[in-house]
Amino acid sequence: MPLSYSAAAAAAPSPLAARSRGLLRRPPRSSPVVVRCKKIDQLRAVNGIPPYAPVSNRSLLSPVTLPIIRDANIKNDTRLRIFSGTANPSLSQEIASYLGLELGKINIKRFADGEIYVQLQESVRGCDVFLVQPTCPPANENLMELLIMIDACRRASAKNITAVIPYFGYARADRKSQGRESIAAKLVACLWSACDS
Repeated sequence: MPLSYSAAAAAAPSPLAARSRGLLRRPPRSSPVVVRCKKIDQLRAVNGIPPYAPVSNRSLLSPVTLPIIRDANIKNDTRLRIFSGTANPSLSQEIASYLGLELGKINIKRFADGEIYVQLQESVRGCDVFLVQPTCPPANENLMELLIMIDACRRASAKNITAVIPYFGYARADRKSQGRESIAAKLVACLWSACDS
């Protein structure tokens, strides 16, 4: 006759009861295991600087800031450029200082009739360019300024152009809630992608 679940559970002693009776014992603790690794070839130096990993006595859970190793012969020769529009230059300056870079020199003027003129004051040929420009009010002017900045960078042979848009002014119009409505967010995205071609 097969045992039911309750009868099987009653027949087998619980691990706690078995340990208290001395039926289950922990294995004796052994000495720590020592693993020996073979020594491999030494790491090669890159640009004359030997590689190293900085060691900190701080906890592993706290953030660690790694030092930046730069060659003394190269003076701020980075292929990364950050430019600011007129919508929020203080944010752009803060981003650039956080990255340890200077803002790129750019000339942005507005003519009397409202047209926008953009000229880069430094070479961006082969560089990764980041344009920081929110489309906050006045959204249309800031959007057009960003489009002209993208075009200026493209015509100056920038390798990659990335628009950093902290505030996207047309985000509310991302779908149709009623009939005969435009989807302005998609239209603005198409304008940006058209600047790339």
